[in-house]
Amino acid sequence: MSQTVLPSLRHPLLAAMDAVGSGLTAAVDADCWPLSDAEVGQLLDEIDVAEARLAAVKLTAVAEADRRGPGRADGAPSTAGWLRQRHLTHPGAAASTVALAGALDRHCQGTAAALAGGRLSAGHAQVIVATLAALPPV
Repeated sequence: MSQTVLPSLRHPLLAAMDAVGSGLTAAVDADCWPLSDAEVGQLLDEIDVAEARLAAVKLTAVAEADRRGPGRADGAPSTAGWLRQRHLTHPGAAASTVALAGALDRHCQGTAAALAGGRLSAGHAQVIVATLAALPPV
């Protein structure tokens, strides 16, 4: 009698976050001291890329949440308020996250793609978005 293995019904984004969590658990438990100087540099480079790519996923999810308004069911007046309640985020940081997510989603897809590719950081994306917003209309 053979067993049938059913595919996971977990959404690919949630499955990816499971894998990230598992990988980070292994990384947190590992020592850096055996790494060569070059490997420490490589590790830091790879962490920067991973942080940018994870920020891109988060900002995409925040933009989706802002479209849907799931916080209203929890009594939050806005997506920023929902993030504050759900993640104990500073109010200014929550508002900035929602604004950046919206700008990347609506107006700055090239910047969003660069962030998702790990070619720039979320901080860089924030500066790009703020600079574009400050330009006079043409």
